[in-house]
Amino acid sequence: MNQKHSIESCLDAISEMWSFDPADTNTWVKAGKELEHVILIGDHCCSSHGVLNFSLNVRLRAIKLLCEAALYMSMALSQFKTSKRLLVKTCKWLKSFTMKSEKKTKNALARAFLTLGKVERYCGNFENADKNLKFALMNAHEEWDMAAIYHEIGVLSIKLDQYAAAKDALNKS
Repeated sequence: MNQKHSIESCLDAISEMWSFDPADTNTWVKAGKELEHVILIGDHCCSSHGVLNFSLNVRLRAIKLLCEAALYMSMALSQFKTSKRLLVKTCKWLKSFTMKSEKKTKNALARAFLTLGKVERYCGNFENADKNLKFALMNAHEEWDMAAIYHEIGVLSIKLDQYAAAKDALNKS
């Protein structure tokens, strides 16, 4: 078995095992035990794609896991700086993939920047949160993504005491 196939098999396995659900705190303990593996495999799939030539689908699956891991780190562990570093790195990788498959990559970009916007809001960095959420919205193509982004923009607007903007964004969600 070659290295590329082994790493893809690890990604399949950790994707099946990964249990984090932000809305269900019962999943958080198990996710904590899986976190290092998610980050290691995800990072390996994205950082060595030129050497091992992983498919775009493999890299996008890894990106999805990395974004979820970053959200877990911010929500469950309050590791905001580490979470932001991982998300910034993930967003850079996604931007480098953009030319390869416009729609798939843009959807992934929207979700990654939505997550980064949330983490920035958690940290009180409202200007950065707004910038990231606007970028997410520019790249969103699916209704679910747009609804989630508008919801987060609404929550951010409430934090900024911009109630008319909050109402507008929340109605769009």
